[in-house]
Amino acid sequence: MSEPIEPANTWIETEDGRRLPLERSCRLGRKPGSDITISGPKASREHAFIQVQDESEFWLIDLGSLNGTFLNNQRLLRPTRLHNGDRFVIAGNAFLFRQVGGGTTTGGMTTVRGANATVLDLVERKAWLVIVDIENFVELSRTLPHDKLAVSVGTWIQNGRRLVEKAGGRISKFLGDGFLACWDTAGDKTLAVTDVLSGFHELRESGSVKFRTIVHHGAVTFGGAMQLGEENMFGPELNYIFRLEKLAARLGVTQCASHAAEPHLCSKLRLEAVPGEHPMKGIPGLHRCFRIVWP
Repeated sequence: MSEPIEPANTWIETEDGRRLPLERSCRLGRKPGSDITISGPKASREHAFIQVQDESEFWLIDLGSLNGTFLNNQRLLRPTRLHNGDRFVIAGNAFLFRQVGGGTTTGGMTTVRGANATVLDLVERKAWLVIVDIENFVELSRTLPHDKLAVSVGTWIQNGRRLVEKAGGRISKFLGDGFLACWDTAGDKTLAVTDVLSGFHELRESGSVKFRTIVHHGAVTFGGAMQLGEENMFGPELNYIFRLEKLAARLGVTQCASHAAEPHLCSKLRLEAVPGEHPMKGIPGLHRCFRIVWP
């Protein structure tokens, strides 16, 4: 006997009481083909995005829309995690976020499994990891009016996402002040990552949002059981790149390559060793890193 399908445990409620199940990441806007189409001249074509990550987290991201996305009566300034009962408004359309319990997705349908979903068929693959993180967001928020800050950050996220996706990567996690991108498909992705690093450099130089870029190469474990349409990823190399980002911030390095990434990149980019070997919290030993230098 087949197992009965439970109702979706995460959904968006519209003002007229309709339930829109959230079974994967979701695009909202006026553009045809959006997961949730929002009509009216105040909506941007690509207005906002809801990203699912880490099994049961949903993050709301404004994509640089002119009229903004408002979460609990405040204009959204950066990617923010949604919680049950949160209300957000896009172009005068109000939505209520609802999430009950935990679940897994199979064949596009959400099945409730309890708080601790089982992850099966763990696979370890070599991957490129890139963290992009806004510098001094608090200071930036003090110097820019909220509407300009929201548009600047949202446009920056949109441009960064396009660079990543054009190069065959994907954004795996939003981090509030930035995001983590990943390349883990078959074949050598070094050239694609090099192109993205160049694109991020140009974006930093030409835009109002200044940010750090950290690149690392290593083995990452992926969970074969899909959680709401997304594959889990975890392991010590993920911990490493997050610690490396903190180190790069302390050292004032705006584009930083790990010691493991350096052999792959050195024939394509100019890299300079950052003087010294450095401790990183929670990771044994001392560690070297490299600054990416552009003409």
